Amino acid sequence: MSEELRDVTISSSAEVLPDALQIRYTVHNGGRDDIYLLDRLAAAPADAHGAGVYVCWRGRSTVLVLRGIAPLPTNRDVKVRVVPLGTHVLPGQKAERELLLALPLAEQGPYDPPQPPESGAPDLASHVVLRVQFLRGSADGFVAEPGPVGGTFRVRARNTVGQAESLESEIAVPPLRVLRRDDAFGRL
Repeated sequence: MSEELRDVTISSSAEVLPDALQIRYTVHNGGRDDIYLLDRLAAAPADAHGAGVYVCWRGRSTVLVLRGIAPLPTNRDVKVRVVPLGTHVLPGQKAERELLLALPLAEQGPYDPPQPPESGAPDLASHVVLRVQFLRGSADGFVAEPGPVGGTFRVRARNTVGQAESLESEIAVPPLRVLRRDDAFGRL
């Protein structure tokens, strides 16, 4: 599947492995501006399976997988919003990524501890919506500083959350079990 957002595009595919959902995607920067993919958490190694990924049940057999700025929790205040580190993608270049998410899929986010296996309400998903966010280097008030992990940047703009742009790609998958959280998990 592929979707275009002006001059930045995403293509993706998924494969169900014996114990994981493998999602591969490519973001191509076809524009004039540098972009910064919001796709790494400082505390998570690059090869950590599912680290820094927000997953939520959307209903109608669909689960959302987000690489970007997760929603704030609905049941408590947080002192600092989690904004992923940015990966720099120059005009005319692309970034290829792979995600491995353990099966069964479970709702997760950066503000919530993992639930014990098999503790959520099960549903079946036949579609995965992959959402990847980025900031343009031309965003109002944009600043990029070297991050703590090689090749990453701490990025911000005047309104980071509001200026982050999203790419989406919908992927059909064989029916997958999804464990919905039974607490006050913030869903998009």
